[in-house]
Amino acid sequence: MSVRTPRGGGQRAVRVVGATAAGLLGLVGVRYALPAGTPRIRRPRTAGSAGSIAVLEKVRIGGSDQWVLGKVPGHCNPIVLYLHGGPGTSQLTSNRRDTKRLEQFFTVVNWDQRGAGKSYRAITDLAGMTIDQFVHDTVELTRYLLSKFHQERLVLVGHSWGTVIGATAVARHPELYHCYVGIGEIGNMKEGEPVSYQWTLDRAREHQAGRPEPAKPRGRSCSPPPTRP
Repeated sequence: MSVRTPRGGGQRAVRVVGATAAGLLGLVGVRYALPAGTPRIRRPRTAGSAGSIAVLEKVRIGGSDQWVLGKVPGHCNPIVLYLHGGPGTSQLTSNRRDTKRLEQFFTVVNWDQRGAGKSYRAITDLAGMTIDQFVHDTVELTRYLLSKFHQERLVLVGHSWGTVIGATAVARHPELYHCYVGIGEIGNMKEGEPVSYQWTLDRAREHQAGRPEPAKPRGRSCSPPPTRP
């Protein structure tokens, strides 16, 4: 014996599901229609906190629009400009958490370099994606920040790929920087990439060899990644 669901009940269920889906899509649409932003700096109200701001800003750098995230506890604080790794590894989101303690003492600026994160559209010419161009962008952004906050020098921090352009920028324009901090410093990029590539292949083959039925290595005929001189 079969039991039938009342026709009216089935139609109501369909309407509820449809209304819920429409509501969720509407919320997603509203979220994407809103402009991007960043949470404000929360700190006790004191005489020195009046100038505190947090801003996600589009800046014209090297002929293209690029994005920076600035946390400014006070306009007199020293500036720290952070250069992310990659190329292309945006840290705009993660550094909102990782640099929070620095914001008590510094104006911390995180930048999505051309081709990374919110600055992805800044790739106007692939031939122009060179180390020299990234160094030029770094220096141009440095001068913009110094002018904006009325300071003479800033602290430049580079991570991984960021050390390549950071060390070069400081070597070319030492007058713009208090100091340079390198994290995961790259000494010789051309020699380091093949070494890293070979190490990765060796670890993958060791992992496969330890399995009951080792899979056929797919990287056996691969060559190291190409590098420009």
